[in-house]
Amino acid sequence: MFQSLLIDNVEELIGNYEHHSLEESLKNLTEFASKLESPEEKWNFYLEESQVSVCSPHANWAGYTLKDENLANMSHITPCINEILDTEGEGLYPVIRHPELLTLARLLLMDGSSVIEEDAWFLDFWKLRCVSVHQECLLETSERLRTAGDEFISKIKKNVSHIENLTIRALFYLEATCFYSKYRELVKMQEHFKIATDIIGIEIEALGALGKRTKFQQNDLAQYTLDIKRKDSARNGHYNDVDEKVSDLPRDIKLDDELRLNKIKFKEEREDLNLTKIERAALITAFGVVLMSQPKDSLTLEETIPYINAILFNNDTWSLQNVCFVSSESLPTKDERDAYNRLNMVFVSQSLPFWKLEGSLVRLYLVLGSTKSALDLALRLELWEDVINCYHLLQLRHKAAEVIQSQLSIKETPLLWCMMGDATDDLSCYEKALEMKDGKFSRALRSLGLGFAATECEEWELAASVYRSYCIFETDNFEAWNNLANAYIKMGQKSRAWKVLQEAVKCDYENWKIWENIMTVSTDCAHFEEVIKAYNRILDLKEGKFIDTEVLEILVKAIVNDIPDSYNRPTAKNFRKPALKLFGRLSSTVLDNSDLSLQLLSNPKWEMDIKNVKSLLCLGHELVQGAIKSSHSSANQLQTRQLMSSIRMTLRGLLAKIEKIHLDINNK
Repeated sequence: MFQSLLIDNVEELIGNYEHHSLEESLKNLTEFASKLESPEEKWNFYLEESQVSVCSPHANWAGYTLKDENLANMSHITPCINEILDTEGEGLYPVIRHPELLTLARLLLMDGSSVIEEDAWFLDFWKLRCVSVHQECLLETSERLRTAGDEFISKIKKNVSHIENLTIRALFYLEATCFYSKYRELVKMQEHFKIATDIIGIEIEALGALGKRTKFQQNDLAQYTLDIKRKDSARNGHYNDVDEKVSDLPRDIKLDDELRLNKIKFKEEREDLNLTKIERAALITAFGVVLMSQPKDSLTLEETIPYINAILFNNDTWSLQNVCFVSSESLPTKDERDAYNRLNMVFVSQSLPFWKLEGSLVRLYLVLGSTKSALDLALRLELWEDVINCYHLLQLRHKAAEVIQSQLSIKETPLLWCMMGDATDDLSCYEKALEMKDGKFSRALRSLGLGFAATECEEWELAASVYRSYCIFETDNFEAWNNLANAYIKMGQKSRAWKVLQEAVKCDYENWKIWENIMTVSTDCAHFEEVIKAYNRILDLKEGKFIDTEVLEILVKAIVNDIPDSYNRPTAKNFRKPALKLFGRLSSTVLDNSDLSLQLLSNPKWEMDIKNVKSLLCLGHELVQGAIKSSHSSANQLQTRQLMSSIRMTLRGLLAKIEKIHLDINNK
């Protein structure tokens, strides 16, 4: 049972299915399984069926070519593919190889596995994998699949803690992390990844170490690296690795650059840890978590390269090795390999199917200026958005419409109509796409600008719904996140707006307006730590020239009155020092703002403290003496009289307040 989860050994399973109708085939298989008496016979039956779900990754991830005679008996499934796999209009990638395999896997695992009651977590594990593969095959993320996967994960968690095999337990939590990464649920990713590393017994810590990066570098500089430690070396006995031939793996070809070293040379030589497969799987998962949690800037590359280098040092797993090469944009062309080795750890490696891998090559060609090469590849992969973009760059926009029209003449789909609308700016094309999907096609709604229209009409619930859907598709558009936050604020859901703005700032870390929004919403939500952080970031971006008196006043009142923050932490104890540093930074650059000075000096009920009163009176006396002394030597007597008058009025107010309080106390 466990080996089927660890080793993806696909045999000639496909030829076992006789040529019946889809419903009859599924009914026969379920009836056959229900007649099996012993649990072991049922398990063996469903182990074979569950491995059908691996055939699709074989064909689409590992480059394995299935024999035509094995697919001949499955022609009755082909008409049902869209009905089963594309139920919500997300759209299937048109170039998927053998989608009937995934269709069959969904039917067997989702509808035909109710016979087994004991150890159902095992089938839920395969269901989770099936849902994960299904999501990769869709053009858009599916809320239905996310909910289904979430339910399977919850069911498995109730049973997986009782499994003695630590590899299975760790593998589940790593695959759960990868599943949530498809929907950018960072908090759940971090939660499941933490549990996985605790089970495996490793600790991954990022740190800096002195070293040299170039051949002619004289001085050692701080370099970003990883410190990987095993918490308990005895745990390694639980992980039985299956060695693969190193010759079958993609090779890391040394660039031998004239200037840059192939590997950072650290001042203190560090011993590289020889990691097991499950530890390397944890490392590639950590790479995905870091990549998603960081803003898209130059520092992200520095923070992720150590993860890639650590895995490349332990190079004996095809899928993990392949992902590292793709991530570092140095994937060499290789001869075809046996798919068996390539699928080891494939569900946890987050490797890309061939259409996404080649699709990234299209965008790379565009960056390099090879527009015609990008166009040829985009046409072959039927990536119509990229096709339109290429024709626009080549100033042949009419050609894009002709190509899409030719595809529409073959078969009309909502996505193709949206592409036609993009190529011709004809709104009726989007309306046609909506008509085909009963008004529920998010791609068409996005193109028609429904979110903006709802915002203009102050239909905030509709605007929030539209922008929420849009952010699922366009995760790196800070304006969409910002508009979604605005809709939540108008609906009075400021805590949700605050979380959304955290996503917006990841898309554009250098935009001070986003930070101002975060600062304002954090103030309303009592996230005082974020208020101080956001204010400091704004000062960085605006070179210290920024004052928001209202925010500063609320922050000061919260600290002086010790109002708890959103996490019920005492504000005075936790944020007084950071706030003083912020005010110190402001006062050093802003010298002509009395409101700022007032907030900095805020100290209610100072007149009740005798020590403070004496200190202020002494300070006032020194001020008077200094003013009198300077008046004798001043050449501008008019200015001197104005200064003396101002001091006199200030001291009179001060004395009046002191006399009122302390005379009242004495009378009582």
